[in-house]
Amino acid sequence: GDYEITMKGAQAKNYTFEYEPGTLTVTKAPLTAEVQNVQRAYGADNPQFTAKYSGFVNGENESVLTNQGVFTTEATKESPAGEYAITLTGVEAKNYEITTIDGKLTIGIGKLIVKVNDAERVYGDENPAFTYTVTGLANGDRIEDVLTSAGSFECSATSTSDVGEYTITCAGVDAGNYTIEVVDGVLRVTPAQ
Repeated sequence: GDYEITMKGAQAKNYTFEYEPGTLTVTKAPLTAEVQNVQRAYGADNPQFTAKYSGFVNGENESVLTNQGVFTTEATKESPAGEYAITLTGVEAKNYEITTIDGKLTIGIGKLIVKVNDAERVYGDENPAFTYTVTGLANGDRIEDVLTSAGSFECSATSTSDVGEYTITCAGVDAGNYTIEVVDGVLRVTPAQ
């Protein structure tokens, strides 16, 4: 704001004085609000957004803000993995000119557990069709909609393999917005009658 500057007490032998006031203009101090970067997993809710302030004077802090402002981002719970801007608008403080710096929300890909189901057959038979069970889907995703590759199974057991247990593996499973962790299954070959 503007403040009057006055003067008095000047002396000179052959002069009298008249005073005209001046004006002291106090301008707003610069204040920077930097939105902090955050991360979350695909399918999770957005975390609480915050800003870090620099430029407060006179020992002041965020308590002098007259409007905390509003954080916004285009990212929703359903948004795919990637980076999204976080903006802060409407923040105000009486004695400060506020500049905001956008932050970044990084959505990481989710994680699916692909558990190869155990199987059993009799010695001499062909291997059954192998299957797996998937856990970790988010946002109501259906496995048939997110799989970009169903992968393929491998097992060393053949129809002539001895009675025993054999590892069933699965490779090549791929799904958008997810990393894949495969847990092997077991094929049990039982004795023929």
